[in-house]
Amino acid sequence: MAAENPCAEFFARLDRKIEDLPEPDVCTAWEALTACPEHSPGPVEDNEELRRRIIYPTHIDTADAPSPVCFSDLWSHGLSADRVEYRTVGQSRADAIGAIDDWNFDNADKPKRSLRGFAIVSVSDLRRLKVNDIRALAIFDTAMPTNSSHADVCAVGRMDKLAKRDLRTSVWHFLKKGLVAA
Repeated sequence: MAAENPCAEFFARLDRKIEDLPEPDVCTAWEALTACPEHSPGPVEDNEELRRRIIYPTHIDTADAPSPVCFSDLWSHGLSADRVEYRTVGQSRADAIGAIDDWNFDNADKPKRSLRGFAIVSVSDLRRLKVNDIRALAIFDTAMPTNSSHADVCAVGRMDKLAKRDLRTSVWHFLKKGLVAA
């Protein structure tokens, strides 16, 4: 029997890996679903914008160049972002600073993290990116009880190292274009 909401089931799994997502055409269908319907404003639409926190030194270096792990979330557990229409900058800032403060406290022996800013990016721009003529990214509504605007940007389909590098470059182009100070 098919799952009633495979998107919700996938994102509810604690052991989920983006590489376990189905093929791109199935992911496109999942984008019309919500991972947490009771907290969600609905599926992420093409005309929306996302706000991604940019953390130093995790996402960028001192020259504002992307760090090697800047986009690893695309392939690991999803690149988290807030849907601009449903969350204020102040709410996004408070969430980011709280998470950074917790990380800095728990990792006192490591270099301190700080919020560098946010990147505002168009959902339609991300969804238009392709690898080998196949859509490269899917954007899922992954609302949470504490953040109804939460979305995850995920790489879909199999990609070799060159394709991943090209995709990272394209995503960085869009993120850097929309970079705003915290």
